[in-house]
Amino acid sequence: MCGITGYFSSRQLDGTAMVRSLQHRGPNDQGQFEKTISEKMLFLGHTRLSILDLSERGHQPMSDRSGRYTIVYNGEVYNFRSLHKWQLSDMTLRSGSDTEVLLEMWSQMGVSALHHLNGAFAFALFDAEDNRLFLVRDRVGIKPFYFFFQDGELVFGSEIKAILAGGISAELDDDQLQAFFAFKYSPKNATLFRGVRRLSPGCYMELDLRSGEMKTIRYWSPKVIDELADLDYPTAKTELFHRMSKAVNARLIADVPVSNFLSGGVDSSIIAWHLRNEKHIKHYC
Repeated sequence: MCGITGYFSSRQLDGTAMVRSLQHRGPNDQGQFEKTISEKMLFLGHTRLSILDLSERGHQPMSDRSGRYTIVYNGEVYNFRSLHKWQLSDMTLRSGSDTEVLLEMWSQMGVSALHHLNGAFAFALFDAEDNRLFLVRDRVGIKPFYFFFQDGELVFGSEIKAILAGGISAELDDDQLQAFFAFKYSPKNATLFRGVRRLSPGCYMELDLRSGEMKTIRYWSPKVIDELADLDYPTAKTELFHRMSKAVNARLIADVPVSNFLSGGVDSSIIAWHLRNEKHIKHYC
């Protein structure tokens, strides 16, 4: 995992403290980006856990070759190599990272690039030409994304502690207590911190940095695949087996050793079974 954080505000927040609060998520590297827009400050921060392309070429915040787009990104796009061949085959990339593939895909396709990503991710992307900031979360919300938006001020991070480190007050949201005690978590997009919300899975937020207008757009929803809707039980078992095997193998792409953590549950045991012939993978309990 990596850590992402940032803000857009008329006041200068402590961006360095925000990045420092996420150092445990990314101990290998860190970076910051700042720009003044309409007398307001845009800040993007990143802490890196190096998984793909361990060199400095994977440093973030990362900008595309034109300089128009800048990204801070947490996660992994599992199909980044096939996307490179499909959409960027005529382009020599500077790194071997999925971050750069995502960035150049966005440069060519805009938000439509999201429909082609297979992965778990949360990222913030700044468009310097249109002065827009995009905050994006993966389809089912595997990677965390918290934000505070009030009176035109936006503060966000992989963890709430990054938002608080920027100077946002840690006020208890009393309205969420009953639900928290009942369910042991805050339902929907709520948190126990007043004004702090979670970005919904399968959605992105678009902030116009000139007007301050913010909108949330859903780019993905679950849907029924017609040809799979009426499978008989033996065929469904076979289909599930192949899809599980494909999903596990997609997550083995890394430039560092890959391990499996066995919790004793059904899910990690199934993953371990699919990895039984991968002798280089260690299993931990």
